[in-house]
Amino acid sequence: LGLFFGVFGLAIVGQIGRMQFTPMAEALRAHFELDLRGRMDLGLRAIDFRAENGKVAWVSTRASARPVRHWAQRFLLATGGILGGGIVGDPTGQVEEVIFHLPLNDAPQDRKQWFHRDFMGPTGHRIFLGGVRVNEAFQPVDAEGGVAYENLWAAGGLLADSDPIAERSLEGVAIATAFRAVQRMSEVTP
Repeated sequence: LGLFFGVFGLAIVGQIGRMQFTPMAEALRAHFELDLRGRMDLGLRAIDFRAENGKVAWVSTRASARPVRHWAQRFLLATGGILGGGIVGDPTGQVEEVIFHLPLNDAPQDRKQWFHRDFMGPTGHRIFLGGVRVNEAFQPVDAEGGVAYENLWAAGGLLADSDPIAERSLEGVAIATAFRAVQRMSEVTP
């Protein structure tokens, strides 16, 4: 599952892995901590969540003794796509978003359709195009196109209709969409 970044009033569910912070990522981190007057905690594994009245109430993370609930007014889902662990597949080819179980757009549900024979071909791979669909404000939408949760935004590799491998835009998509999603989040009064 994804890693959890907690910020007072804002929680970011994401995955860092072995990525080093670039100057742009450090600027985003400073924005979270200084402008939003929050704190960012890295390395916590998100395992569950609870929604109430159309909003995410908390995300729980794995701890040594028991799960810990992290309450926030706003959440940013940035767990990555199939390569980052935010979208997983089972042996039959069924794929799903791992934390909020959001619907995936265009994700092939048959493993035989995931990849093309030409790995570096210009058309890319269908599995990378599948992802979470969002509205103009970067809020995930449900199957009918309505906002899934009022206080949830998404960014990065788990977004639908982008193949960052074929586009050679992996970090660029992650940073640009996270920056814009946080801008849109800050426009909303909790």
